[in-house]
Amino acid sequence: MANATTPTQKRILYGVLNWGLGHASRSVPVIQKLLDAGFEVIIASDGLALAYLKKAFPQVTHKKLPSYNIQYSTSKHQLPKLLVQLPKIFLAIQRERRLCQKWAKELHICGVISDNRLGFRADALPSVYLTHQLFMQLKYGRWLANVLHQNYYRKFSTFWIPDYESSPRLAGDLSKSLWPTKSNFLGALSHFSDISAATTKTYRWAMLLSGPEPLRSRLEQTIFDQHSKLHDANILLVRGTQKKLATANWQSANENWEVYDLLTHLELKEKLVKSENLLSRLGYSTLMDLVYLQIPAVLIPTPGQPEQEYLAVYHKNTVGISILQEHELNLGDLPQTEKGINFSKEFTPNWDQLFSIFT
Repeated sequence: MANATTPTQKRILYGVLNWGLGHASRSVPVIQKLLDAGFEVIIASDGLALAYLKKAFPQVTHKKLPSYNIQYSTSKHQLPKLLVQLPKIFLAIQRERRLCQKWAKELHICGVISDNRLGFRADALPSVYLTHQLFMQLKYGRWLANVLHQNYYRKFSTFWIPDYESSPRLAGDLSKSLWPTKSNFLGALSHFSDISAATTKTYRWAMLLSGPEPLRSRLEQTIFDQHSKLHDANILLVRGTQKKLATANWQSANENWEVYDLLTHLELKEKLVKSENLLSRLGYSTLMDLVYLQIPAVLIPTPGQPEQEYLAVYHKNTVGISILQEHELNLGDLPQTEKGINFSKEFTPNWDQLFSIFT
């Protein structure tokens, strides 16, 4: 008989970075696989990512982590703004490390998974770091940034990398690992992996906004300012925020626009399968979703965000993707292609083998 203080079900503590919705959305299939395998999952995050995961998995326990609270500049020069925030980021990493240790002991955890939260691991327990960004691509200070980054993530037991091991890779050099024995490649990780094509299309364009403020709001305002250029098309707009729409009368005057603050992953799946084209930020999770959605996309890198700027250059000739800078966006003349991107949809991780680290 099990001890009264020891759960009979294996418990996983799963931490997710709140940086847009990409980390939360790509964690959905991993969490679901854990639940299907009989694990109990306790989700830890903050802000919008936590709100999204509460909607996706209302039946599990949720914990709140300290926010990194990254603030972006309105200019394209983000480095000075980010550098002055490093002390509070390091402090948040230390605080989440202490909380993870505390919860692991109190809740009898058998393992930890961290989606890009550098401090979210526990001593003497298998701790997984889920990331596509093991080798940062920066214009300035690349060597120092990678040394600092690697000093944190190398302490994890193993890495789960949502990308392909061999070229062509979705993340390019971002997913190169210096520790091959610790690295497990998952392919394109997306909650759209089981999607089926719709026979009819409802929306000409699906527009998904996400990412840090004030840049999310700025792109939203650009779209609002140009909305009349798409007056004859049905449009889906998911704002990617819990902040209420400032222009309250805007949607009532534009009946062909269907506007939501947030959608669950199931609601979003239902909408996107009925969309002809996608307009979005160039987030890595969006690229993985496009492998399965197979619709043409216009992607806009977040100004001054090195990862997205690198991906913009890396994918500039990828069929099925058109990349625009923010100032080039013109809703009346959006580029369109006929095909989606061509990356393998057949790569299926061996989840039993991956989860064996916890048993």
